[in-house]
Amino acid sequence: MKNLLLAFLGIVCGAVNAAALTDIQVYGSSSTLGTSFSVSVSAPDGTLNQSVPVELIRPSNTTLNFARFAFSGTVQVTVKVPNVANYSISPRRYELATTVDSGQQTMRFTISNDANSAYYRPDGVIKLVLHDHYGTGPSLFLFADKKRPEPLIDGVTAFSAADYGIVPAASDNTAAINSAIQSLSAKGLSNAAMLYFPAGVYRTRTVVMKSNVALFLSGQAVLMGPDDHVLSAGAFVTFNSVNNAHIRGPGIVNANIWHANNNKIVFMDGATNSSLQDVLFTGTGNWSIHILNSADILGRNYKLINEFTDNSDGTDPDHSVRVTIDDIFEHTKDDGFAVKTSPGSSGITDAINISNSVIWTQKSALKIGSEVTTALKNVTFSNNQVVYADRALAVYGNGSGVAGGSVDKITFTGNTIEKIVNLTFGKLVDFSVLYFSNPAPYAPISNIIVGNTFCYAPAPNVSKIDGLSGTLINNVTFTQFWMDSAHGFITTANGNVGQHFAVGQYAKNVTFGTETTPPAAPTGLMLMP
Repeated sequence: MKNLLLAFLGIVCGAVNAAALTDIQVYGSSSTLGTSFSVSVSAPDGTLNQSVPVELIRPSNTTLNFARFAFSGTVQVTVKVPNVANYSISPRRYELATTVDSGQQTMRFTISNDANSAYYRPDGVIKLVLHDHYGTGPSLFLFADKKRPEPLIDGVTAFSAADYGIVPAASDNTAAINSAIQSLSAKGLSNAAMLYFPAGVYRTRTVVMKSNVALFLSGQAVLMGPDDHVLSAGAFVTFNSVNNAHIRGPGIVNANIWHANNNKIVFMDGATNSSLQDVLFTGTGNWSIHILNSADILGRNYKLINEFTDNSDGTDPDHSVRVTIDDIFEHTKDDGFAVKTSPGSSGITDAINISNSVIWTQKSALKIGSEVTTALKNVTFSNNQVVYADRALAVYGNGSGVAGGSVDKITFTGNTIEKIVNLTFGKLVDFSVLYFSNPAPYAPISNIIVGNTFCYAPAPNVSKIDGLSGTLINNVTFTQFWMDSAHGFITTANGNVGQHFAVGQYAKNVTFGTETTPPAAPTGLMLMP
């Protein structure tokens, strides 16, 4: 009897301990709630079950929905959507094992940041898109972050927004926010004074960042742009000539400009040692996150949801050096990443690393150009997941009428490509000195490496590599470029290069590998049983 009791207690304690490994924090705001999806998250045994608010990026758009939570341990996620059988989950690279119940109209899966779990994801964050097989129906962006402690307000290094008269009820917090930032900057703290925004919607016009200041937005906090869409300085948040300035936390920055007046969501000009981390950005800007004339910039785990409006690029490093963009999500009509040296500035672009990110775009996903007016070199795109795009990998040498540009040492490695659609070009790869019919002069392109690329299907159109007479593209190397199981590697040994690539007369020293052994499907950072 005693042994049976001990065994029973062991089972109970084991269940409690297993549940204790899971901790869930649900985020939400005063945004309009969507009705197309419902989401809940729980411990694997069904305990700790919580509903996760499904929000709209703006009330008039019911097709773009998002839901956010943070967790530790292992969680089970349940999504309910009408016609669930018509829905898929991307990125496919995660190989996410799902259980679909057509009767209940639910989809269920498990994720984990517990190193002992079979569902372990080392970086502790996951970014998913639920979509109607890449169609035009409602989509759900699901963001699950690693649970982290929020700042402790101590009045020395971290300060509450309320102490500076910044309140959700105010119709316009612009003066109060910028005054607080200026006051905290004057403290000169090397670790950056933290201005903390608790739950609420904070109406403001342009937020002007200053040196040695970090904004922290709690998971229920929203910085909301004005309803008349009128901003100063051409951006909702500016980082102009600042050092050690940051925006952090799981809250939302909604510029609320929706492409009005060509404003940007975030504009860095002359920033150094600054960062954007964890925040969800929306509001559809023109070149939404523009990093210009800046150095030592970090973007990590932020999310950007744009509507499909023209010129709404995702993230654009421009005349900048030592920029690291890692583990972010972008949904945008125009280019996901566009690394460039645009007209109007004279500095180079150098040492740009873009990695581990998820992109859905109607234009180019991973792109160089199309503006190249000075030297642009040493750019690496690694382990990114292109879910949907018109072009996956693009390099252009258009100088936008300015001479002196060049492109050198560009590396694409470990990227996966799911769905290429013919919206403009419909190509997996487009490396071309000439972009459309843009005017001369043009920038020569040299030393491109494309390695370990996994495509789930061919593109509608043949990929292109070509230069111009007198402005060549030179030294382009492809290795381990896997098309799909029907076509294998694109190699000289397989004799299928011409079937998928058009190499022009002004492209010199273009080589393809000789691999013949099929690779295993990439699993990314998520291991599934």
